[in-house]
Amino acid sequence: MVPAGVLGDEEPLSQHEQYYQRLLADDTEEATELIEKMLPERNTVDVCDTVLLPALLLARAEWQKGELSEVKYLSVREDLKDQIEGLEEEDKLKGAEGGSRRGLLPTIQRKVVCLPINEESEIGAMALCYLCRRTGYSARTLNPKLLVGEMIEQSVGVADVAVVVTLPSHALRRARALCRQCFGDRTAWRRLH
Repeated sequence: MVPAGVLGDEEPLSQHEQYYQRLLADDTEEATELIEKMLPERNTVDVCDTVLLPALLLARAEWQKGELSEVKYLSVREDLKDQIEGLEEEDKLKGAEGGSRRGLLPTIQRKVVCLPINEESEIGAMALCYLCRRTGYSARTLNPKLLVGEMIEQSVGVADVAVVVTLPSHALRRARALCRQCFGDRTAWRRLH
């Protein structure tokens, strides 16, 4: 009798699971190579949406279930931040070399401020700011440890667009409170996923 999995009856890992597995193995070089292989075939938004952020959510779920240590969870989060920063640096270099299809566009005078609700949301906010800058917007992420009043103070009157970022969805209560304080009854809610 042949043991299960030997003949390939197990489903292959999805791309975000492969990426996450590389991060767990502390193989950030191979994790980066996986992302770089995807980019010629897929756009950066898709890679962020289907690989980077799902890997973050997978790490959080395993950490909450006690299957992943807090140290490893924090390490995965830092690796994800580094990956996003690395993508942006690569875009800047390619743009300086004469442009590529991924190169950054000239800055538009519109200012975007991303307001992350918690530390996990900061990675989503970083990804969103990166994607905004790729299309020419001036964008920045505020520190998720700021109090709501401090976030409002640092964004109202400074930004043309303020985006409240929440990952995972359990932080929606704080996101709604922040939006109500920033925008009152004019809050337009749009849930992306």
